[in-house]
Amino acid sequence: MDDEFNRLIASFTIPENMDPVLLEAWLRREKKAFLRKYHLEAEILPPAKPASLPFTYAGYLSVLVMMVAILLGLLNGTESDLILKKAFPIMFLFFGVGFFIGKIIDNSVHESVKEMVREVIHRSENKEVKS
Repeated sequence: MDDEFNRLIASFTIPENMDPVLLEAWLRREKKAFLRKYHLEAEILPPAKPASLPFTYAGYLSVLVMMVAILLGLLNGTESDLILKKAFPIMFLFFGVGFFIGKIIDNSVHESVKEMVREVIHRSENKEVKS
């Protein structure tokens, strides 16, 4: 099996003017196709589920602010029930703030990646025209 895999990998024709980023993506696709052909899909790890940036930021920020509110309440000598009455609304408020910040960051990252991919495609097309 290994000999056949090595023979098939060595027989791939790689375009000369291919961008390295696109080449890496193409090789990953070819490897997956080869493994699927020989029913070796179990060796491929399932893709990780991407974390939602808005909920991640919202969760971290709300918990952090709630912990700060509780700590400040304890340092001031406030009663525990009053601390919690103040901490929970603050937590919910900052969950919304964190979600909004995460949404902005998520959109920025997606737009940046789209722009990068467009630039890579544009460069590879220019290399093909020049050749």
